[in-house]
Amino acid sequence: MKKSIYFLIFLLFFNIFFQKNINSDIYPEIEGAKFSHLKPLKMTIDIKMESLDPNLQSAYFKYTDVSFWNKKDFEKINNNQNLFRAEEILGFFSIFKGLKDYAESFVADFKEADRSFVLSCRIKFFPTEEKLSAFKTRYKYDFSWFLDNLKLDFIKNNFTLKNDKMLYWEGLIDNVPITINIEFDFPIAFNSKQVWNKFE
Repeated sequence: MKKSIYFLIFLLFFNIFFQKNINSDIYPEIEGAKFSHLKPLKMTIDIKMESLDPNLQSAYFKYTDVSFWNKKDFEKINNNQNLFRAEEILGFFSIFKGLKDYAESFVADFKEADRSFVLSCRIKFFPTEEKLSAFKTRYKYDFSWFLDNLKLDFIKNNFTLKNDKMLYWEGLIDNVPITINIEFDFPIAFNSKQVWNKFE
C-alpha cells in the first residue's frame, strides 16, 4: 500500500513537471502499473561505449532500447505518453536495480512512423583492473547487472562477436523477440559475465 502511494505521488509529479531528459534519485517499485500487461512485437537493445576516461578508470555507455508495437497497443501508449514514459523508466530501475546511482540523462520518445517507443540513458561503468605486466593492464567491465535480470549469460546463451568490438545476441525473452548489441571502442574478449580489452 505504501509503495502504491509513492508511485501515485511520483506519477502526479511526473505528469505536471515531465521533461524528456530525466534525472531523479527516487525510483519506487511499480505496483498497479497500467501498461505492464502489454507486450511489444519485438525489441532491440543497444549498449554502446560513448566515452572513455583518459586514465581508463571509468567509461560512459549509451543504453538504448527500442520496442515495436501493434497498432492497437501503440495507440494506447501513445495516447498516454507521460504515464507510459514514467512506467518505462520506473520499470528500468525495477529490472536493473543496481543502476540507481549510475544511470542518468533519460530520453523517452514515441515514433509514430514505425509504431516504436525509444528509451535511452547514459550508464557509468567502473571497470576492475588486472595488471598483466608492467605495460599491460586488463580492464574488466561487469555486465551482471544486465545479464542476471534477463537470465542471460554471454557463454551459455551463445553471444557472438559480430566484429572484434561488438557482442551480439538474438532470441526470445518472455516470448518477445529481442536483439542485443553491446559495442566497445576497442577489441574485446569475454567470459560469462564480463568483457575486457583484448591484447594482440
